Amino acid sequence: MAAENTNTSAELTKVVYKDGLQEIPFDAGIVGDDFPMTADAKLGQKLRFDVVLSLEHGITYNGTAGSVVTLGDPVVANIKKAEVEAYETIMRTRISDRLMDDAVKSGKEAFDSATRVVLMNLQESAELRKEHSLLYGQLGCAQVLTVTSNTTSLTIGITPASWCPALFESLEGAVLEGWSTQAATATQRDGDLTLATDGAALAVDLDNKSITITAAANAFTNVAVGDWLYFKGARTSTGFNEMAGIMKLSTTTTGTLQGLSVSIYSRFRPNVAATFGVVTFLKTLNAVRKLVARRIRKGTWKMLQPSHAYEKLNSDLMAARRFDGSWKRAKGEAGNETVEFYGQTGTTAFTVHPLLRDGDMEMYGQANGFRTGSRELSFDSNPNDKNDIWTRRQDQNAYEARVRWVMSPALLRPAHVLACSGVTEATS
Repeated sequence: MAAENTNTSAELTKVVYKDGLQEIPFDAGIVGDDFPMTADAKLGQKLRFDVVLSLEHGITYNGTAGSVVTLGDPVVANIKKAEVEAYETIMRTRISDRLMDDAVKSGKEAFDSATRVVLMNLQESAELRKEHSLLYGQLGCAQVLTVTSNTTSLTIGITPASWCPALFESLEGAVLEGWSTQAATATQRDGDLTLATDGAALAVDLDNKSITITAAANAFTNVAVGDWLYFKGARTSTGFNEMAGIMKLSTTTTGTLQGLSVSIYSRFRPNVAATFGVVTFLKTLNAVRKLVARRIRKGTWKMLQPSHAYEKLNSDLMAARRFDGSWKRAKGEAGNETVEFYGQTGTTAFTVHPLLRDGDMEMYGQANGFRTGSRELSFDSNPNDKNDIWTRRQDQNAYEARVRWVMSPALLRPAHVLACSGVTEATS
């Protein structure tokens, strides 16, 4: 008679995933990579750092004679403390007792088969939410353009400017909330808005830029045109439970930004190019002039773009190309994986960000931002066994795994970023 397999989930997790899931490392994403979590920024809930808000002006002009003169009074720089708070986010998943027990008893291969797809999906889901928060935290998911009620469903059309197909493609079954505004004080519309999961309606219509909410008869009546959709729990009626993303930081041109007034300190105020229109190289260069006025040293920059804007820039570039010795009769090659342009501020790499809304673009320089906080996105350990990530639920017949992150992005020089809004898609 064969001996019973006595492995535990902790032992098998260690064997299958090589000491702490190193075989499935988390991908930081574009903004996550460009805004690194530095060791000296992991200082807990709030980070304070110095920012220079004016130059030195205590200068004496002494002509050509080299005379002994009384020096002019010093006019010292205005240096103040900026503040950024880190926000905590937790995501969880579960596997039934029966499935876990059978997998553990059957050994390594069965355990791998039963758990890997769940953990991979949890990882992908968490990475998407984290990157979206780093980009659009506190600004919601999209704005309502139209509302059509069909008794047991609610179809919500999204404005073209706030539409992001790569985001909504991932949200079937997600729970959203409707709010009257993006401001800190807002009114919630109705209750949970759950994207269709019953198969009776298309949850996300990518062609028509709409989503469908399912509910009991006539459950939703208050969601209105102009409202903003947020992930459930991301905000309250008087504030936010989610970090402020770089789009929120770089479009704050009134009030307070990172604890300092942008209405008073012009050298701390971001740059916004509104009503941008269809993207062209000339319009892009005109927008970048706002950064030139900020005494930008030439360096390396990145402009995040939606795919339609990148396609238009790439088309402009190819239209201006002259054929040279690289021309081939047998095969035509065109297009570029990355478009880099050397201009007023140095080298700018135009990069498609899949989570960027169709109406936005964002430009920032190298080393102008970081993330503060106490925890990168990672799995939580079982409090009873640090080698395990599965915890037995006491109130349900299930095991649970969690990922968690505690962070916020910060801008060292908000005046050295450029946000473009009102970007529109070319009609032909």
